[in-house]
Amino acid sequence: MIGKSLNHYKILAKLGSGGMGEVFEAEDTRLGRKVALKILPETLAADPTRRERFQREAKAIAALNHPNIVTIYSVEEAGKVHFLTMELVRGKSLADSIPPHGLPLRDFLDLALPLTDALAAAHHEGITHRDLKPENVLVSETGQVKVLDFGLAKRQERSAEGTSNTQIPTVQVTQEGHILGTVAYMSPEQAEGRPVDPRSDVFSLGILFFEMATGRRPFQGATAISVISAILKDTPKRITHFNPRLPGDMARIVNRCLQKEPGKRFQSAQGLRTELDLLKQDVDSGEVEAPEAGPPAAASKTSPVTLAGWALAGLAGVVVTLWGLGVFRPASRIPAPSVGGSPDAAVGTIPVDSRKKIVVLPFENLGAADDAYFAAGMTEEITSRLAAAHSLAVISRTSAIQYDRTGKTIRDVGRDLGVDYVLEGTVQWDRRAGNASRVRVTPQLIKVADDTHLWSDRYDRTMEDIFEVQSEIASAVVDQLGIALSAGERQVLEARPTENLDAYQAYLQGKEILFIAGVTINYDDWHRAVELFQKAVELDPGFALAWARLSIIHSQLYHFRQDLTEERLMKAREAADRALRLQPDLTEAHLALGYYYYWGRKDYHRALEELAKASKDQDGNAEILEAVGYIYRRLGKFGEAIENFKKAFRLNPQSYQLCDAITATYGAIRKYSEGEQFWKRCETLAPDLRIQKIGTADLHLNWRGDVHQARTILRDLSEPENPDEEYFWMNLALLARDFEDALERLSRISVEVLDSQTEFVPRALFEGLIHFYLGDGEMARLGCEEGRRILTREIAKNPRDPRTRASMGFALACLGRKEEAIREATLAVDLYPITRDAFGGPTFIEDLAKVYALVGEPEAALDRLEYLVSIPSETHVGTLKLDPIWDRLRDHPRFQKILAAAAGS
Repeated sequence: MIGKSLNHYKILAKLGSGGMGEVFEAEDTRLGRKVALKILPETLAADPTRRERFQREAKAIAALNHPNIVTIYSVEEAGKVHFLTMELVRGKSLADSIPPHGLPLRDFLDLALPLTDALAAAHHEGITHRDLKPENVLVSETGQVKVLDFGLAKRQERSAEGTSNTQIPTVQVTQEGHILGTVAYMSPEQAEGRPVDPRSDVFSLGILFFEMATGRRPFQGATAISVISAILKDTPKRITHFNPRLPGDMARIVNRCLQKEPGKRFQSAQGLRTELDLLKQDVDSGEVEAPEAGPPAAASKTSPVTLAGWALAGLAGVVVTLWGLGVFRPASRIPAPSVGGSPDAAVGTIPVDSRKKIVVLPFENLGAADDAYFAAGMTEEITSRLAAAHSLAVISRTSAIQYDRTGKTIRDVGRDLGVDYVLEGTVQWDRRAGNASRVRVTPQLIKVADDTHLWSDRYDRTMEDIFEVQSEIASAVVDQLGIALSAGERQVLEARPTENLDAYQAYLQGKEILFIAGVTINYDDWHRAVELFQKAVELDPGFALAWARLSIIHSQLYHFRQDLTEERLMKAREAADRALRLQPDLTEAHLALGYYYYWGRKDYHRALEELAKASKDQDGNAEILEAVGYIYRRLGKFGEAIENFKKAFRLNPQSYQLCDAITATYGAIRKYSEGEQFWKRCETLAPDLRIQKIGTADLHLNWRGDVHQARTILRDLSEPENPDEEYFWMNLALLARDFEDALERLSRISVEVLDSQTEFVPRALFEGLIHFYLGDGEMARLGCEEGRRILTREIAKNPRDPRTRASMGFALACLGRKEEAIREATLAVDLYPITRDAFGGPTFIEDLAKVYALVGEPEAALDRLEYLVSIPSETHVGTLKLDPIWDRLRDHPRFQKILAAAAGS
């Protein structure tokens, strides 16, 4: 062909060839420019199927206009020769651009970002490439990335009604030559000849990224069949195995692309692009180190994981009454690290059952009312010192405080809490003018079995001796119980945290405010606690305990979305680091750093490492056990989560929050009978507790679909006391299909937006959706349009918040903007996937299913629901039965099977 002409194109040189034809450099003699000319061989041109595929490539590329996609100029014929003309890109293929050990991180990102942009643009137009490989990616002489060869692309066809036909003819693997794509870069569904969608390209892109990062392919084999087998069955090692200097976040991104199940991958190239952009931001800011090119250091065994992240629920005291109705949902502001790897070894098993058990009841304040915090502080400090004895199990203060002069006998306390011993006492602080400040403490140790006093004493000391008093009381108790202490345990018992008593007073006041505010979720008091801890460290910069608690409250304020700034997180990190520099082995310092990684950065593995260090000296600490349980749940280790929650519950047996956590976790794995059995035990803790009744009603809705029983349980309660309860009652009316009542209750809600750490739903959007169910189209449009405007403003502020994206999906679906609704709901799934949070992530998949149901795509909705009931999730049989959003699916045979699968045990 060299030197010949096709129409007005003179062929100058051959550039390459492939299964779909040969490519030449040619000159357009009319326009005087160089072009790439792709010719379909004559032997194939006669085949109508081959010609159709060739035409499909031309139409697919012609529909795209993107700087990272090769531009098509024309589709032509010259006699029997069929060809197309394209933009000529001078450079080399990606295959020739990857060095033996992979690309340096910055070079990787410079190529990966535009490559992903190109795919995102194609996917937006309904085009799946289906043949991604290094040879189909060109890098120009100026470094510009160009994707070409959409010869195997399949564009979603549109019906006259505007709906999408996503069915792609099934190609059997056993039919030689009918497997589309290049074997080494296929997705599992491609290799099996199953229908494919843009998530197939995401898998292939993951293979490309793996090769770009390491210089090798993730799936190896001597033959095509063995490679296909590897793609279908093998789990490749993470890229950090081959190059430990690469950041763990990059390994997570690649690993998620390579998930066998499409539902576990990024749901679109746009979601993947967001992750890569965040990684680049971290590299540019220096948060993530970008190693230079060259082979990896052989000595390195682990990869650094340093990311910007965010936090999720896990704090004892959080309001947790609306699990199944979706009023409280997992939130995110910035994507989080992966859940790969095994953290089990870091935390280990913490025995709590074989030891002697004791509870320190609140010491009674005999002084001025304003000194109550001091008595409470004495109680907690003695409790903390006793907890250092590994052979002694100490009941949490959260449970102990519920027996503060309740009139119960010691045996009642022992029976309720399962303890062998009780320590109680009185505190009187004498601060009369002209005298030295003195403290009188009178403790007594009681054996529960026979209600005998084993030991008592009276300490009458100056305030300067307060730490010695705490140590002496703890030591006396340990001695009376016959417990031998190690040198390290003895050191904790005798610790003197500060020499500045004013700093200590501020510290105790801050802890007491935080304790009470944590139970009631009083954010104003949380800020007051920050001021007190800050005062403590200003008075004594060497006060490590105060630095640790200051760090924890900073992380907590970020976690509960009171201050979502990087400055707040940096304060948390700086305070934790300060505490560790002062006391490297301090339990509270490692606890603070653990919360920083969990709540602030969502780096689960580093959080677990710090919590393991914290538990070294207090292996029966209920707070640590509970935090580990929440992290395990996010990691998808539900059995381990339940075990840790139960261990914490044995040390904090009056904790409603732990009851809820255990029951909700049983529900997620659909062990409803076990969950209900445990919840009945929790109901006996405080059968008249308002929040507990709401929780019980919620279970009847979620697990049984019993609206009548839920309403019966709630009938003795007064009207809702806060917006969260208002939303619960409104949702109850909605599930009961009492839409007029739902609107009435909605009108009573004072806040315009339900904006919490887990939800962002404008009240107007709720109103629009209820009118949608009522069939009032105009009122539905007005409400959803107002909700859309509010959400648009929020998305402009933070485009990576999945809560607003999911809500926007509902608003757009209600407004009939189908494609946009699906795109927004899909993006929410990408921003908060189950690979990051196995407990919270499925919620956004359910939201996507609901959007599909609203826009009239029942099969797509059912696909997501089938997936949700096949994995741990809070997609429960009760709300599937009740929620009117599923009405269009109820008669479908697949929906009935989904209900059966969701019923669990």
